[in-house]
Amino acid sequence: MVKRRVNNKKSFIAGLADMSVKQWLALVGMFVVLLGFGIGQYNRFIRSNRVVSTEQIRHAIEQNKTVVFYRDDCSSCRKTLPFILTRNILKHDLLLVNMNGPKNRHFKADYKLKSVPTLVNKTGSYSDLTTDRYFDALKAVEVDTGGMDFSSSPDPTVP
Repeated sequence: MVKRRVNNKKSFIAGLADMSVKQWLALVGMFVVLLGFGIGQYNRFIRSNRVVSTEQIRHAIEQNKTVVFYRDDCSSCRKTLPFILTRNILKHDLLLVNMNGPKNRHFKADYKLKSVPTLVNKTGSYSDLTTDRYFDALKAVEVDTGGMDFSSSPDPTVP
């Protein structure tokens, strides 16, 4: 009869407790390298000035996605973007547009952007919100949650 090894939480923790100092250092080193790689990728993405077409934005909005207009040198954007990017990894429902890209600047007039970050989706346009309110605006287009009613928003960019 073959014994099966049961992988459960207790055996995992016991395995960590049995590791030598060299193994711990190797594990911590790998974690630091992966963390550094992730931070580098995040910064590269945020600073990218990729060109986004008007058609891409229209298509995203038609598909119940939210367009996030931001600038990589904006402190409010820098506070909000890690949460928004994490959400996008899970839901794939955002299109990010860096307004520092010279060919993306025409969207300021096209969408009457007054500040960044600004979210534009089927329910309207939202800016000058706290991080929590940005998430509420994102949820407003989710079919399964019902979202929030932003029709009486004090935001001057709401149509």
